[in-house]
Amino acid sequence: MEWSQWMTEYYRDNMEETIRSSLEKFGVTAEIHKEKVMAGGKEAEFYQCVCGERKDFFDGIFFEDVKRLSEGIEEIETDEIIDSLCEGIADQYHYAEANYEKLFDKSITQYLFPVLMNTGLHKCLLSEMPHEDRGEISVALHLGIPTGGESGYDISVTNSMLESWGMTFQEALKQALHNSWFIKQCNVFSNADILRMVNQQIDKEWCGLFQIPEEDTQKAYNIYGKYIQAEAVLLCPDFVDMIHEKMEGDFLVAFMGANEVQIFQEQEDLEDLKFEIEFANERHGFFDYISDQIYSCSKERGLEPLKDISKEKQRSGGEHIPQR
Repeated sequence: MEWSQWMTEYYRDNMEETIRSSLEKFGVTAEIHKEKVMAGGKEAEFYQCVCGERKDFFDGIFFEDVKRLSEGIEEIETDEIIDSLCEGIADQYHYAEANYEKLFDKSITQYLFPVLMNTGLHKCLLSEMPHEDRGEISVALHLGIPTGGESGYDISVTNSMLESWGMTFQEALKQALHNSWFIKQCNVFSNADILRMVNQQIDKEWCGLFQIPEEDTQKAYNIYGKYIQAEAVLLCPDFVDMIHEKMEGDFLVAFMGANEVQIFQEQEDLEDLKFEIEFANERHGFFDYISDQIYSCSKERGLEPLKDISKEKQRSGGEHIPQR
């Protein structure tokens, strides 16, 4: 769909009411709080959904993501895109309402898993969540609750939940980092594995023509969460040990949006990698955005932003995310 200047002005003026009305279609009464946020040097407009009588915070909607989706999907109207986003929020809300006592019972902590969130983008939501602010990235907690088969709910942990469980954030985070179910959801594929799967598909559809060479001279891996956000698996010591062994040493980390993490050897061309990260995040939008920075990961220092070599002499130390 061609997004005109008129549409930009219309939805900027009416987004709060459009989201509120959409949520009402799905049985949710909500307040919509608009705020300007910054990430990766870019400004975004975020609409936080505060739902129900208890004023519970749920996921919100970025104006820029609505615009991007509208421009990329010609056959769907903008209001339909907003309805689809609101339906997901309403589904979470209704589950939380129906299972309120369950969510506040300590037994639910068996489903804890860690998440990484961009601090600047999610400052409003993070104010209601127990978390550690580690600069550009914050570490928070979610619940991955199975509901039968391969379905389930991904619920943000709130300050009131943690208080009702009688746990500190560090206690809950430690439990989350050792959740074997979470680690099993984080699939690891080498670039060679991915090329092999592509070639199998080419072989099936094109009788073996146009095969891609499967040379694996450069070690590289992709981490993807099957049902949940996978980025924070890089805080799990056992998982990092496994990747460290595969990479035969320390490695670079790129958060590519859409719940994908790429792992590279340290001799990777940093300029090319930086471009790939920015391109991927531009394509996927703000909702799953973590960072445009390249990170490094080692057993000793954990996950930390990779310093700009040209500025290395001007800096000392640097904030890092240690292993636990």
